[in-house]
Amino acid sequence: MHRFLIIRLGSLGDVVLTSPVPRALRATFPSAHIAFLTSTPFASLYASNPHVDEVLTVDRARTNRDVGAVASLVGRLRRGRYDVSIDLHRKLKTAGIARLARVPTRIGGSRLDTVRVMLDVPSHRESHASEHALAALTPLGIADDDARPEVFVSDEDEAAAVALLRDCGIDPDSDRILGIFPGAGWKLRAWMPERFAEIARRAIDKDGMRVVVVGAEKDREATDDIGASLGADAVTLMDLPLGVLAGVSKQCAKFVSNDTGPMHLAVAVGTPTLALFGPGNFERFAPRHAPHAAIREHIACSPCKQFSNQCRDNVCMQLITVDRVWREVESLGAADAGGC
Repeated sequence: MHRFLIIRLGSLGDVVLTSPVPRALRATFPSAHIAFLTSTPFASLYASNPHVDEVLTVDRARTNRDVGAVASLVGRLRRGRYDVSIDLHRKLKTAGIARLARVPTRIGGSRLDTVRVMLDVPSHRESHASEHALAALTPLGIADDDARPEVFVSDEDEAAAVALLRDCGIDPDSDRILGIFPGAGWKLRAWMPERFAEIARRAIDKDGMRVVVVGAEKDREATDDIGASLGADAVTLMDLPLGVLAGVSKQCAKFVSNDTGPMHLAVAVGTPTLALFGPGNFERFAPRHAPHAAIREHIACSPCKQFSNQCRDNVCMQLITVDRVWREVESLGAADAGGC
């Protein structure tokens, strides 16, 4: 029996977009043992995945500063006796860990790997991130083109999400819910809170939807602004565990988000999702399959190469109008709704 080790430590969006890899492995090697190594916060995203037999976790902060933590991880991996590692970071550190763990066949982009996969070439640079990940399986004779991400919500997380919504006066069995995520890991990727609030107001007044705004503590300014605008007409849920956030997203009829990890999570649980793109790489990260959609403005400087907050006007986000977003929200999930 083959024993595979997939390595994808972070970030949230990347971990979600890796999900086609174990699915493709399972289809080709149905009796294999498939392990997934990721950072501790993301373990719940694969705990209920039927294509993964084992989820291994690592505290990235500790391994960055503590040799003992690295040694402990290597020891755990040695005990797993994996035949093949698939390193989706293509970095010396992760490749070195697989080598120290004595994995005989190591697929990746590092010189420490035994099978090199050179994905940073022109033919791959603009492929979707999920396709990028699947390309790492080519040395195994796998040519799977199903790049749809998927996250399986555990029964416990789904029950917790439903209970939380009901505690807030929302019944997922009868209420149609619009989920909104106004935050962003990079400030310039964030659409304006007042525009999210206007979308929420239209969903309430025109479609009779209930609105749930989700965010992390770093998104507090945006969520507070939206909450203040909508008052009792919206529920705000902050800092949910990822599994529960996935459960809440799954209960939504529609989801609107900036280009960020929770957007990918909503897509992966199957909720019709509208993604708003500005400086991020649309070709590589926008959802491509119905019932999801994405919006961007075609301007010369997008995708942004600065990776800073020095843009003078954030024009790529400013040009996305409320009317355009609302038209897309109304069509989400329709039979003729396309991807991007």
